[in-house]
Amino acid sequence: MNLDFLSGQLLMVGFHGTEFSKEHEELLKTLKPSGIILFKRNIVNPEQLGKLIDDFQSCAKKLGLPPLLVSIDYEGGIILRIGRGATTLPSLMAISATRRIESARVVAEIAAKELKSIGINMNLAPVVDVNTNPVNPIIGVRSFGDDPIEVAAFSEAYIKSLQSNGVMAVAKHFPGHGDTSVDSHLDLPVLDLSLDEMVRRELVPFKAAVEAGVSSVMTAHIAYPKVDESGLPATLSKPIIGGLLRGFLGFDGVVMTDALEMKAIYDRFEPKEIVTFALNAGVDLLLPCSNYDLMVALKDEIIKGVEAGVIDKNKLIQSYARIENLRKNFGLYGYKFNPEALSIVGCEAHRRAVFEIAVNSI
Repeated sequence: MNLDFLSGQLLMVGFHGTEFSKEHEELLKTLKPSGIILFKRNIVNPEQLGKLIDDFQSCAKKLGLPPLLVSIDYEGGIILRIGRGATTLPSLMAISATRRIESARVVAEIAAKELKSIGINMNLAPVVDVNTNPVNPIIGVRSFGDDPIEVAAFSEAYIKSLQSNGVMAVAKHFPGHGDTSVDSHLDLPVLDLSLDEMVRRELVPFKAAVEAGVSSVMTAHIAYPKVDESGLPATLSKPIIGGLLRGFLGFDGVVMTDALEMKAIYDRFEPKEIVTFALNAGVDLLLPCSNYDLMVALKDEIIKGVEAGVIDKNKLIQSYARIENLRKNFGLYGYKFNPEALSIVGCEAHRRAVFEIAVNSI
C-alpha cells in the first residue's frame, strides 16, 4: 500500500451533482477516498440515487479501489436527506416520547432496510448527545432527550437494530453537543464542563454506544478547556479522542470528524494543522464535504506529514485496517445493487409503522 493510496483512504468526501460524470471519476482517481457522503444536492429520488451510488461503486472497482463507504445523514425528523419516495422517519426525540424502546428498534430497522436497498451502507446516526441546553441551536429534537440514561437506552437499541439489518451506525457528536448555545457550523462552542460532569452525563450514551458495538463515532467541533487545556476542539484533541474515546471508553472502531468546512474548524485551522492534530489525536476519517480544494489539500498534507515524520505511517495503516474491518463486517465486497429491491423504499408497511410511532409520541 503506497502513501498516495493510504492518504486518500483517510478521506470521506462529498460531491456535487445527481448523475455520475467524468468529474466524479476524476475525483475518485485523484483522491482515492474510502467513501462518499450524500446530501440533498445529490438526490432526486431513490431510483436515481441507487443508480448514482452503483455508478460510483462500479467506477471505484474499475480503478482498483476497495468498495466505497456510502454515508448519509438519515436521522429522522428535520434531518432526512431523501425527501421524496422514502419513508418519512420521526425525530429521535419523537421516538423517545413514545416511552417505548421498541420504537427505536422499529425506526432503525426501517431506515436500514430502505438505505441498504438503495446502496447506502452507513447512516450518520444516531445523535447520542444529551440535549440539556434549552437554547441549543443545532441539536434539539435531533436528540433522544435530556436524560443520559434514557438517551443511552434508546441509542443502544437504535444502534443494534440498524447494524443487525446491515447498515453501519455512527454515534455523534463526541464527546457531546447537547449543552451548547453556539452552532459549530458558525463558530467554535466552548463548554466549561469538568471531566467528572462529562462522565456523569455526556459520556453515558457514548459508553452505551461503544458497548453496543457501534461501528463509528463522529467527533464534535467543540472545545472543552477543563479536559484539554490547549483549547483545541475535540476533533483535534488527543486528550479527548485518544484519552477519553480510545482510552477511557475503549473504542477501537472508526473515528470520523464532522464536516471540516464548518466554521469552528475551517475558519481557525489550516489543512496542515487539521491533518496533524486530528490524525495524531486518533481520528481515522476526515470529512471534507463540499470544498474540492480542501480535499486535495488535506490529502497532500497527510503525505507531507508522513514524509516529514510528524505523522506516523503506521497510523495510516491502522486507520485503513479499521475501515477495512467495516467493509468486511458489513459485506461491502459482496454487495450488488438490485433495482427491484427498491420496492421496499417507502412501502405501505413502513409508513404504517412510522405513523403509529408518530401518534404514540404525542
